[in-house]
Amino acid sequence: MKNRGFYVLVKEDSEGGYIGIVPELKGCLSYGLSLDELMCNIEEVILLCLEDGEAAENPCFFGIQQVTVQKA
Repeated sequence: MKNRGFYVLVKEDSEGGYIGIVPELKGCLSYGLSLDELMCNIEEVILLCLEDGEAAENPCFFGIQQVTVQKA
């Protein structure tokens, strides 16, 4: 299997811990109490999603852009 990188969107959970979402793979998300735990968990979930084959990939995902706004 060839190495492949994925972006993980990480946000804090309102009840503690972190949620990670991989937009390139449909339904690919995980949770961890720490960032280290989240990254271990999300790696496992990515591998599971990839086992499902190309059908799991999200062809609608194009990329991530950052927008900076200035409050008036």
